[in-house]
Amino acid sequence: MISVIRNKFGPYIVGAIIAFIAFVFIFYGIFPGSKMANQGGTMAGEVNGEPITLGEFNREYNRRVEFFKGIMGGEMKEEQIKAFGIREGVFRELANRKLMVQEAERLGKLPSDEEIRDEIIKIEAFKKDGVFDKVRYRQMLEANGYTLGSFEKMVRDDLIDRHWKEQINGFAQVSDLEIKQDYLENGTKRAVKYVLLTPESAQKSIDVPQTEITAFLADPGKANLAQSRFNAKAGLEYKGKTFEQVKNEIAHGLIASEKSDVVKKTNQGLAEKVLAMMERREPDAKINEAFKSLGIKVQTTESMPKKNFYVAGFSQSPELIGDVYAKPPSTKPKKYEGAAGILVAQVTQVDEPDLSKWTGTDQAQIRKQLLSRKQSEIFSEWMQKLSKKAKIEMNGKVVNGASAESDG
Repeated sequence: MISVIRNKFGPYIVGAIIAFIAFVFIFYGIFPGSKMANQGGTMAGEVNGEPITLGEFNREYNRRVEFFKGIMGGEMKEEQIKAFGIREGVFRELANRKLMVQEAERLGKLPSDEEIRDEIIKIEAFKKDGVFDKVRYRQMLEANGYTLGSFEKMVRDDLIDRHWKEQINGFAQVSDLEIKQDYLENGTKRAVKYVLLTPESAQKSIDVPQTEITAFLADPGKANLAQSRFNAKAGLEYKGKTFEQVKNEIAHGLIASEKSDVVKKTNQGLAEKVLAMMERREPDAKINEAFKSLGIKVQTTESMPKKNFYVAGFSQSPELIGDVYAKPPSTKPKKYEGAAGILVAQVTQVDEPDLSKWTGTDQAQIRKQLLSRKQSEIFSEWMQKLSKKAKIEMNGKVVNGASAESDG
């Protein structure tokens, strides 16, 4: 689930479009508690001695949170904010923008006053009857805590950001050979049937005498540990059950987990049994029934290209990926060991690309995707070079979520 979320909600570059800035003016207002004035208070950080103010940080943080709220149904909890690294992402973006502006200043590539003026007068939010209105412009800035200078500086910085990206994007080129190769790689897909045997599965099959379980729960410290384990899984594995109903099961698992050598040996034995059943082409239902008490079952991945291949709960394995995408792939089941346990896997579906069905639309889409990827890579490399030469300091209290007054 996390990997899906990560792919769907990748880094969101805010502030690149001036019209979006005006949209934020109208609908969101200023960040709660911000003063939007340069009073020299606490900062979010510094880039080569230039401050990232709390006002800047809060505005971008507000936009990012509102974006995620829109996607997630209007709610964004603190643990989700931390899981997505929103504050860290905002700081990185602001630091990058400072670096780009500083580089433009160093090379004398700053937008002219005319360019800044032309950009501002195009913003619909500042128009009245289709024409830019100076009074409306000043009123909106004042209502949102901006001075003419601070807003025009923000417009200038956005233009610099845009100009750099346009220049860097021009360096990216995609050849016809690259397009064809990408089509072949993405069209080569495999699906895998698998059984994942975790240490937890093995622990359930280890014999632990009831006397040992009773003694374990009689120890206050160990009983608290069992209670904590129950609390952690109360909403999932133990949903609808009380601690009293499952305390023996939890104690059994905790005791068994301490017998690491036995767990490892037991897991190996279970893997051999699963492997033998898959080699004999036993029905999935029969395998599931045989290991039902241990929570072990047959699962199947989607048909995926090599670059996206993964098995839920099992760390990426070069050996597994090599076998799955070998030409031709082996359809025999095989064991793979990893940090999460032992995987018994077998290729069940082989999809190969068909060049006879490769259309011009396919080629255009692939070119666009590859071009975007290359542009992103070139931009990232350039930013890394600027960052290595820079002195970037972050205020951990702000970026890690501590509240503070904004200094604009």
